[in-house]
Amino acid sequence: MTMKPPISRRDFLKLLALTAATFLSKSVDRLLFPGGKSHSDTPGVIILVLDTLSALNMSLHGYARQTTPNMERFASRSNVYHSHYSTANFTSPGTASILTGTHPWTHRAFHNEGLVSAEKTDSNLFRWWGDDSIRLGYTQNAWVDLLLDQFSSWLDVHLNLYKFNLNKEPFYRKLLKNDFSASYRSLDSFSMELDPNFSASLMSALMRKTSFYLGKQAADREHASQYPMGVPQTVNDVASYFLLEDVFDGLMESSKSLPPSALAYFHLYPPHFPYAPRAKFMDVFKDGWLPPVKPTARLVKAGDEEAETRIVLEREHYDAYIATVDEDFGRLFDFMEREGVLEKNYVVLTSDHGDIYERGVIGHTNEYLYEPLIRVPLIISSPGQTSRVDVRTPTSSVDLAPTLLALTGRPIPIACEGVLLPGLGGEEDAQRPIFSMDAKSSHVRGPIRTATLSIRKGQFKLIWYFGYEGLEDGFELFDLENDPEEMSNLTAARPALFSDLRAELDAKLREVNAPFVKE
Repeated sequence: MTMKPPISRRDFLKLLALTAATFLSKSVDRLLFPGGKSHSDTPGVIILVLDTLSALNMSLHGYARQTTPNMERFASRSNVYHSHYSTANFTSPGTASILTGTHPWTHRAFHNEGLVSAEKTDSNLFRWWGDDSIRLGYTQNAWVDLLLDQFSSWLDVHLNLYKFNLNKEPFYRKLLKNDFSASYRSLDSFSMELDPNFSASLMSALMRKTSFYLGKQAADREHASQYPMGVPQTVNDVASYFLLEDVFDGLMESSKSLPPSALAYFHLYPPHFPYAPRAKFMDVFKDGWLPPVKPTARLVKAGDEEAETRIVLEREHYDAYIATVDEDFGRLFDFMEREGVLEKNYVVLTSDHGDIYERGVIGHTNEYLYEPLIRVPLIISSPGQTSRVDVRTPTSSVDLAPTLLALTGRPIPIACEGVLLPGLGGEEDAQRPIFSMDAKSSHVRGPIRTATLSIRKGQFKLIWYFGYEGLEDGFELFDLENDPEEMSNLTAARPALFSDLRAELDAKLREVNAPFVKE
């Protein structure tokens, strides 16, 4: 008789992770964490990332439209960081910085669909959390799921990308269920090329596109009264569609099921484009309000400017979608209060980057580092916190990982490049440099030659464009205290300040390029 292999400790943890009642029992907690290794006396951490949420479009941060009343309720019992910056202007590098506590030039995931470099993979929050507490990861964004797949060795539960969606998991996920990176990059991307000389590729892509289109159309018709612009969906190669309320219901169940001291990372796709506001918000922001007209972005070529009417309309839809997400966040917040989740966990609300609707530019994944693209929310509620603390000192997304580790009694690895957040163990340092970068045009295993870098120091921010055709060295210097809309470039008016910040950016670039430059 063939003996079945004994169940592994990791499989045992995953099995228990699926049963809320089991999670919550003290006797099982002793089984999960034998030998006194349990962190059951320390709080857990729940991180909620709302993709593409710009702080500049949140009423919480002074936006003219009332987009985030429920997030403001959450903020009333939290630390609110008003000058918090992503390290990048799109998902892959921005998310990698949250999860590794390092800048894009270190983790190197700065391309579309980027991955953390192989030698840096074991430097991540899930590994540092330790294996004596449950670690859960979930996202709707396929680019983020590539990163979670990289870190899967340190995830006890990696929820399926499609878990709370209306459409089902595609065939290739089942064929290569143990390696999402391979399935995503080979089968899916290969078939997306639509090579006319390879009929199987063409047929596969057409079948998938047709299936998705028909299913999405049916869902749009069924829910047209609630979602007049169509039900929410993702737009990358692993396309999906869903009801926002289903996703937040899933977060509630997952949050309720967490054992003590767990780490849960939830990364939702909304309010990322394509926007799908509920009907009740469709006309709320057709209010005639217009943001100030700003100078055209320097890399926008003549004739490429988006029509102003489209920019105005897309901003309205973006704001309406933010308000829609905020409504469901309000349900989640009420649930967490009612079920005591806020009493037992640090709860974090943030984003990986923002969006821009100005200067002839729409969206993100561009070369710009203006405030709407890199200034993101960071709201952290500590267990039992009842009052609001406002922090206006500039902070960075690389600060989140070391802060959460320290708050829960875990050591901070030397690999972390961030510092403890003010108000949560750290000191306010207005002169600390805060960096962001876009380097999609540079090689991940070579020196950064074409990129946009920014540094914020105190009230001033310098943006440096270099390596772009026709723009050898371009700089923009802004006084964010007196010119928060970044209207006036002060490089000529403040030459000494410009020279100092330029030298600091140049020194940082030489430092990060040094390992890739041959003597």
